[in-house]
Amino acid sequence: MTVSKVGYKTYKKNIKLDKNEPLNLDVYLEELSAISSVENDFKVNANKIFPNPSSNYIEIKNNSSVNFNKYEIYNLKGELITFGTYNLGMKVNVSNLNNGKYFIKLMDKDNVMLCPFNVVR
Repeated sequence: MTVSKVGYKTYKKNIKLDKNEPLNLDVYLEELSAISSVENDFKVNANKIFPNPSSNYIEIKNNSSVNFNKYEIYNLKGELITFGTYNLGMKVNVSNLNNGKYFIKLMDKDNVMLCPFNVVR
């Protein structure tokens, strides 16, 4: 059995099922440092966001040939904060976010780019 969640270490355990015995299993997931887990999973592009820090909106500099079409914003705990459709050159509203550090994940069918940014008021 494998249990995984963004921001937590993956839990793996071999279990044997007996059709005559009920299965009771408690699973406790260990929280990861979000930055280390993000850096291991994705190429992080720290210089692609402007303005950074921001209080109202962010734009992403994308000099690649990839046309990302979706975005997701995560906090440092790996929790999904918001998501939406992405178009090249668009401004992403971050005015509703609290002060802090975040990551925006841009995606298309085959590619992912992750960029850190800060929100300050």
